Amino acid sequence: MATGPDDPDRLLVPQDLFAGDRFWSALDRLADRRGHGGHQRVLVGFTDPTSHYELQCLPCGRPIATMDVRRDTEPS
Repeated sequence: MATGPDDPDRLLVPQDLFAGDRFWSALDRLADRRGHGGHQRVLVGFTDPTSHYELQCLPCGRPIATMDVRRDTEPS
């Protein structure tokens, strides 16, 4: 995962990593670093089908990170 060029809080996630073990481990570490350790979290998609998601902290009611999933057909 990388950060977006215009927004360092937006993550760019390759499609083949999305929702895999490495993806969730990285999001857990990020949430912990941002002060949400031990909080319940939910991943929300904004359209169907979507490539834009937001990881939200349920107890705080705040977004932890936003991300765009890069489709395999998109240029690098």
